[in-house]
Amino acid sequence: MRYIKIHKLFVIVFILLVNFVNAQTVTGVASNLGCKNSGKLTASSTGLGTGPVYQLQKSDGTVLAPIAGDVNQFTSSNVFSGLATGSYIIKGKSTSNTTVFSSATIAVSDGYTNMSLTNPSLSLPCVGESKVVAVTLSGGKSPFVYSIKNNATNTVLETSASTTATTFSFAALPIGSYTVTVEDGCGQTIISPTTISNPSVTVSSVKTKATNYFQKDASSCSSPIKLFIQSGFGNTNGSNLSAAEAALFTWKIKYNGAYYGKDIDGDGYSDLNSPGYSLSSTFVNMPIGVTRQNIITNISSIKVVILDACGNSKEVSTTYLNGIISATTDCVNGSRVRPVVNPALVCFPITYTFTNTTNAADVLQFTQTTDGQYFTGFTAGKTYSFTYNDVNGTTSNMFSVTSVALPANSTTLVVNQATSFVSSNYLEYGTLRLVFSGVASNSVINYTVTASNSPLVPVGTTGSTLSDADVPSVNITDPSGYWPKGTYTLSFTSSCGNGSKTVTVNGRTASISSFSTVNVCGGFDYKMIGNFDDSAAYEVVIVSGPSNVGLTKDLASTTESLLFEGLTNGNYVFGLRIKGGTRNVYTQTVNFDASSIIAIDKATTGGYTCADGETNAILTINATSSSPAPNNVLEYRIANGFGGTFGPFQSSNTFEGLTNSLYSYQIKDGCGNVVTDIVQIGSASSPVASSDITNFCGASYNQVNLFIDLNNAVYDWTGPGINATNKTQRNPAINVTDMSNGDNQYSVHVTTQAPCFIDKTVSVTVTKIAETKLPISGTPKAYLVAVSTQNQTANAITNSKNGALVLESKTKGFVITRQTTTQINALNPSEGMLVFDTDENCLKLYNGTTWNCIKQVCVP
Repeated sequence: MRYIKIHKLFVIVFILLVNFVNAQTVTGVASNLGCKNSGKLTASSTGLGTGPVYQLQKSDGTVLAPIAGDVNQFTSSNVFSGLATGSYIIKGKSTSNTTVFSSATIAVSDGYTNMSLTNPSLSLPCVGESKVVAVTLSGGKSPFVYSIKNNATNTVLETSASTTATTFSFAALPIGSYTVTVEDGCGQTIISPTTISNPSVTVSSVKTKATNYFQKDASSCSSPIKLFIQSGFGNTNGSNLSAAEAALFTWKIKYNGAYYGKDIDGDGYSDLNSPGYSLSSTFVNMPIGVTRQNIITNISSIKVVILDACGNSKEVSTTYLNGIISATTDCVNGSRVRPVVNPALVCFPITYTFTNTTNAADVLQFTQTTDGQYFTGFTAGKTYSFTYNDVNGTTSNMFSVTSVALPANSTTLVVNQATSFVSSNYLEYGTLRLVFSGVASNSVINYTVTASNSPLVPVGTTGSTLSDADVPSVNITDPSGYWPKGTYTLSFTSSCGNGSKTVTVNGRTASISSFSTVNVCGGFDYKMIGNFDDSAAYEVVIVSGPSNVGLTKDLASTTESLLFEGLTNGNYVFGLRIKGGTRNVYTQTVNFDASSIIAIDKATTGGYTCADGETNAILTINATSSSPAPNNVLEYRIANGFGGTFGPFQSSNTFEGLTNSLYSYQIKDGCGNVVTDIVQIGSASSPVASSDITNFCGASYNQVNLFIDLNNAVYDWTGPGINATNKTQRNPAINVTDMSNGDNQYSVHVTTQAPCFIDKTVSVTVTKIAETKLPISGTPKAYLVAVSTQNQTANAITNSKNGALVLESKTKGFVITRQTTTQINALNPSEGMLVFDTDENCLKLYNGTTWNCIKQVCVP
């Protein structure tokens, strides 16, 4: 084996470029004037060079100024005004350099909060009245001016003085449609519709739902006589009253021609000429001193008087009811009699004598001390006549009958159904109350469903109930105390016998399918659309929203609600309720968004001059209005600076002959909406030519692209690679093969028409650097690969054309292995191995993955 010892070998590959440059920065300082879109950015920079110019972009890269949408345009002005709250970026560069530098994202606030107006629609307390319109404002900038207009006549009825107050009340107004307008100190306006309507229910439509009768605690002879409005108040159409409807009315007792209301002197009795009771008060004391005999004697003239706020009234009759005496027979308690006397207005103790009408010797006597007390010992199947006497000697008008029949013994339950009341809070549910005869009070009765038309209560369902109560919910998931709507046959079993009954459970049926909205000035109208089993049984309520929360409307038909008119724009939740209930059986979300009724396109609104101080700028204002046609047609006017005097409104959205300065402008639509904004007119910079590559190694690129930062112009390019096809293009592409090594000079002559009339020639230089490969060792001196001492500045190094590889050995020469490409690819190389490729005629280095020719590094 032969060994070759190499004492010292250095392979040095070196080319070093150190480029020191000053740091370039672009920054901006945000400020505002406190009005809408009054944000301001003041740009500054370091290290950009002479004449820095700037461009404003949104954070998403949308160019705003100096020319909206033109990424190539910059301005010498460093102030950008009229900015909305948002995030921005400032771009900066030197007029002598095409390199563009960017600021960090800058947050800008205009310091303004949009106005919001709470302006409820109103329902009059009664027909023909008027009502004060009170509004509440939030946001905006004081001072404020409030006004209200009659929509029917387009007449302004009242305008306030300038004020800092955020609430204002207009004089009382009658039924009608109105528009409230508020203008703030920034010139911004907000308008909001309001309607004043007659009440949905008048006093003539209110009734008591059942018998109005009197009661007295028989255990105390000194207790007051009470008037009971059984089942409360309702609508004559059969529906319940909503809370809002009920609040429109009160009621009083008419007795001996005088009107008695709430107790105001603290004695517990209704007082003469006092305020009326609310409709939720259904059990009240009669005036002091009223006796049982007074009631019986004057019953035809004792009235329930329903009143509205305007003095309109309606009288409803009252009734004197006798006591009730009932008889039952069951297997547990035998035959019993039970008198209930509180409607009879008598006092305990009451003595009774019962005589069997078929057996005079069968006489029973009892003393009653509690209401509903049971008397026992009667013979089943017999009838007994009876007399009575209370502690005050009352012997008549206590009951409407003078005898009572005792049922015979039976093993068959007699079942009757009381009225099924629909649930006021759940659709498709109602009560099931059964009356059982032949069974003891509070007995447990079991049932089995033997027929059903409801899938919620299948045949075979079982349960139990008490004999004196509503049948409990059949399913654990049902609302407490209610059954699903349907018809059922129930089989009953009890300790006293069996029975069967087909029963019907009532329930409300409704669904909502959609809604209808109509855009009106400052807001919208709304109605709910669906299918409803009874148009009088439901109401629609505003559950949440920017205005009129709690306002209710009845249904107009079985397919839609009445119209909610003049609602303030925003996000609402409407609820469908069964009248008398408190739960929304359905809700519907409606977002009628017009947060900016007049929306300005800030990205395309603006203008520019061709140079500082010139007056050739055209300001174009681009905006739209969401007001209903034809009120969405806009008018415009401008003023110099911020807070300047505005000129007259015009239909055109362009203003000519302006200079680079700050302008205020106003936009108005047909509904009276007005927005005030500001805009900065900038000046465009002179055109600059550039390229995407300024210098490069010859084989590094195939194409170089040229640019000119001025759009909509006539272009005439000259230079290597410019031809008839690309010379008139704004951004021509140059083939690298058409360029020579060294500097390549390109010029473009730019001309434009109005308004700037530019006529300039600008240039850009692109440098192409030659590229060579390391040649074969031992070729002529021009391609020498040097072997020398460690002195890196020796002549052998500096005279070597390629100079990238220096070899040194004190005792031995250095020979690089020479192989073909195929041979090289067949090697099992290690990273850093060198070999000369005789096919590609270059020195190759293995980088651990692939073989690559060592080439001269291009450093311009």
